[in-house]
Amino acid sequence: MLVIDASGRLVMANRAASELLDAETAVALRRRQLVFADGEAQSAFTNAVAEAQRKGDARAIVRGNDGQWRPVDLRAWRRSGDQLVFVSFCGEPASRLEMAGLVKAFELTAAEVEVLRLLTAGSSPKDIARQLAVSTNTVRAHLRALYIKMHVRGMVGVLRQVLRLVR
Repeated sequence: MLVIDASGRLVMANRAASELLDAETAVALRRRQLVFADGEAQSAFTNAVAEAQRKGDARAIVRGNDGQWRPVDLRAWRRSGDQLVFVSFCGEPASRLEMAGLVKAFELTAAEVEVLRLLTAGSSPKDIARQLAVSTNTVRAHLRALYIKMHVRGMVGVLRQVLRLVR
């Protein structure tokens, strides 16, 4: 969770948001301003901040600096005459720690967890194979195992199950 003022300057960031800013994966911080590498993302974010200030809340979908699409929820709040906006980056790829419950519930192997983590990060089976240095057939075998263990059909079913259980 980030808190920015009416001009878009960072006021406060919790630990998760600080880590996000330090990594510069979703957004970077330049002179206390949130800066996206993609101009359209910057514009969408700026418009969402203005909308949140007018209406109280807003949502935007922006492309992070790492190329991943992320929904961003914004909520305006007045404090001592100043208007602050709470910014929450949603849909961050699930970390290994967040997946611990899934690992236990579905008895996932380490390879299945890696495939699932990369899938929730938005990678295609072909990209996952490249990142893990395995064949696409191996990735598809892990995906089939996930479908069976999670009692779902297809990648969309897996993603729905993860969103329902992890968030």
